[in-house]
Amino acid sequence: MTRYKWWFYVFNFSADNKVGNGNGMRRFKKAPTVLDWISVARDVEKNYRLPKGSVVVTNYQPVTK
Repeated sequence: MTRYKWWFYVFNFSADNKVGNGNGMRRFKKAPTVLDWISVARDVEKNYRLPKGSVVVTNYQPVTK
């Protein structure tokens, strides 16, 4: 069984409507690319029921131990 080294990142996002700004944490199986962050933004839109394209991940950084 293969064990993954998880990549943990915290991120901030901004939304166009009343939700405003927020933050979250996500884990990845490999170093995240721009496309990974676009999918994170889509997940945030789904969770808050926002229109597509209204959430932008503004910054992110890896979680250090």
